[in-house]
Amino acid sequence: MDWKSTLGAIAPVAANILETFVPGSKLAVDALAAVSTAIFGHPDAKPDEVAAAIQKGLPPEAVAKLAQVNADLQVQLAQVAAAAEKAQLEAANTALTTVNATMQVEDKTRSFSWRDYWGYVSGTGFAFVVAVVCYIVGDAVRFNHYESLSYIPQIVGAFATLFGIAAGVLGVQSAIETHHAGMADRIAALGSKTP
Repeated sequence: MDWKSTLGAIAPVAANILETFVPGSKLAVDALAAVSTAIFGHPDAKPDEVAAAIQKGLPPEAVAKLAQVNADLQVQLAQVAAAAEKAQLEAANTALTTVNATMQVEDKTRSFSWRDYWGYVSGTGFAFVVAVVCYIVGDAVRFNHYESLSYIPQIVGAFATLFGIAAGVLGVQSAIETHHAGMADRIAALGSKTP
């Protein structure tokens, strides 16, 4: 009988940590030490000793201690998950802050930037796609070439990724410019109201 599955009946969180986490990781070492302390009164027991004790059967006081170990490990596991989520959010926030700072510096220079280039290229590309689609529809209606209408989704789909990337880049730039323009208007309005 597998001792981890037997432990799972008493302390499922501890068993799950010992079963699924990388051996030697802090959480697995802490879990094994806590189980060892609950069974033997010291944290230094080897996994084989823990397995032998569980297979022989545990006294009721050890089972009660394992239930407490299970609850403590559940709290510790929740803290680890919360810390990981916080680190992930902080990394995303740092990335957004860096992008924002870069865009603000570019915005202050007010020179022709790669975002301006994207805007012109995307606008020209969009106009080209619209013209091609209109031509295909006109050709289909005028000359009864209705089978050519089946090309429209393929053409639009081919350009969708390009327009999606450009929309993201240009949308953020537009939001920054709008925010700065609105802020300048608010500052000017406040300045005109001062006595």
